[in-house]
Amino acid sequence: MEKMANVEISVIVVAKDITDALPTLLTCFEQQSMPTARYELILVSYGEAQPDAMARIAKCLTGASISVKHYHEPSSSEVKAKNVGARKASGALLLFLDPDLLAGPELLERHVEIHATTGKPVIAFGQSAPHSALPGGLLTRWFVKQDHALMNVEKPESLYTLSSRHCSLSRGLFLEEKGFPEDFEAMRAADILLMRKLIEKRCVPLRLPGVQAFIWRASNFDEECARHYREGYDLARLAFLLDDPELLKNFGLQCSSFRYWLAELYMPFYVRTCRSHTLDMRVHGHSCRRVLVYERHRGARAAHHRYGSGRNEVLRWSGKTTVEE
Repeated sequence: MEKMANVEISVIVVAKDITDALPTLLTCFEQQSMPTARYELILVSYGEAQPDAMARIAKCLTGASISVKHYHEPSSSEVKAKNVGARKASGALLLFLDPDLLAGPELLERHVEIHATTGKPVIAFGQSAPHSALPGGLLTRWFVKQDHALMNVEKPESLYTLSSRHCSLSRGLFLEEKGFPEDFEAMRAADILLMRKLIEKRCVPLRLPGVQAFIWRASNFDEECARHYREGYDLARLAFLLDDPELLKNFGLQCSSFRYWLAELYMPFYVRTCRSHTLDMRVHGHSCRRVLVYERHRGARAAHHRYGSGRNEVLRWSGKTTVEE
């Protein structure tokens, strides 16, 4: 118990399937410049539990040289999984880090340092860059314009560039605001709402100097399609909730019926191109970008049909309502 009381920062990594990535992630966290007693790693898997995967995770964690815990969230919500990790954490600071990012050796020390030296409550957003060993042409979760911009947060004071893919903040403030709103499934919408409330409480968004996290993994094409649809849906719904048309414009969710019809007409060709070859963004990048943008628009249109016709139908952020397809 005494050791846990000294934990300064808890790293929260959530993923549907983390088994293959876990050995590499553990190695990076074991090589941090901070003493191991000052930090912990909280892993949260979510979705349907696979007994084999759970056993492999337990076996991998047995030999870890750092404090690491694993929890499982049975729902398919990444938002809920991050909240589970935050509630189970012991550190005064929370660091959310996506599993497709490798922690540089000074990542934790830099996050702790910026909170200690600023003298006011801050939300520290880290920058990311492709790992030197990442093969060219891979589809990553940082491919489209709105995601690529998060690698180098030039204007962290803008709500539209704030993301929990790589950020740290006070655990006390996070819990005080009841964490990420769980009636959203897309992290970008949940991020914006939580960050908005924290900034209203005078939390200062800051960019962490230097690049301390490195993109190292490819993404599955079908999973990316599903993510972009969900983000389009929840971001459009959030725009109706906040009465903020600028949000739609920023995330490129405005699309005329003619343009959407035209995209829909050619979409089978683009999808077939992305699925019938070894996907290489240097060759198939145009097709893949068209498909992902289309999925965002498709999600946004579904939200518009449900919420855009009447403001009274918009679900208020109460934490009691779940989006149903």
